[in-house]
Amino acid sequence: ARDIVPFVLFCAIWFGAIALMVSENVPIFIPGFFALLGFLIVVAMIDSAIGRTIIRADTKGLVVRRRWLGPVGFTQKFAPEEVDSIVAAPTANSPFYQLDVVRRAGSKLTIAQYVRSRKDAEMLAARLERDMRA
Repeated sequence: ARDIVPFVLFCAIWFGAIALMVSENVPIFIPGFFALLGFLIVVAMIDSAIGRTIIRADTKGLVVRRRWLGPVGFTQKFAPEEVDSIVAAPTANSPFYQLDVVRRAGSKLTIAQYVRSRKDAEMLAARLERDMRA
């Protein structure tokens, strides 16, 4: 609940500025552009609030399912031989941690975010790695 206050304040200022642009007869593509950016920010906030990630690891590999509002979402699958490691890393400009899959090809993909504790993030990474390699 505490995290929603800055977001609501930001949206009030952002969309208020857009309304001011429209009332001042600014060319429509400018407030339209800012409205589109505002919409993307709102969608990202809704995703972080109600989105759900399910991660399953076994000897067949790693499966990451991301869902929003029920059935909408995507599934990513990683074979054990394509995964080099699963690591816990601090999230940029935030007190949270994230889990990343480091592929043997060198690319890195984030599979979980907003883990509050470093200890929990490291424990999750170790468990996923262990279950996949078992």
